Amino acid sequence: MEETNGQDGDKLYAFTTRSRLKGPWFFPHMLYATMRVRRQLKRTGNVAGWASIIAGPTEFWTITVWDSRHDMQEFMRSGA
Repeated sequence: MEETNGQDGDKLYAFTTRSRLKGPWFFPHMLYATMRVRRQLKRTGNVAGWASIIAGPTEFWTITVWDSRHDMQEFMRSGA
């Protein structure tokens, strides 16, 4: 986790998740999961920004920036 300061002086919380698959045969399942997380992030109003990156057939990244730690934890508890 990295803390940064927003433009108005409030703290922002940035998180990265990197998933490496044991082999490309897991790609379809992970792609499906990635698409679900993308839809959930689009629907939430509490995320300041996000990016979801497919770096290759065995590597996936998600980067999120939250206005508060509480907002991030609530998203995690939501089943995302």
